[in-house]
Amino acid sequence: MAELKQWLAWLSPGALILLGVVLFFFPLPPTTLAGVILIAVGLVLWIIEWASTDDTDTTQEMPN
Repeated sequence: MAELKQWLAWLSPGALILLGVVLFFFPLPPTTLAGVILIAVGLVLWIIEWASTDDTDTTQEMPN
């Protein structure tokens, strides 16, 4: 179950951006605005998630 939550958390910004792009190209002004908002929210979430990941070096040194 935890793995499913991780996948959903990882997929969420991408899904928002994809849905936003689809709505952006739908030729009605309200859907275009909703698409732009979803793209912006998706990008912000993606940047926050990228910035908050801890990419510390986990390699261990070999003992002499």
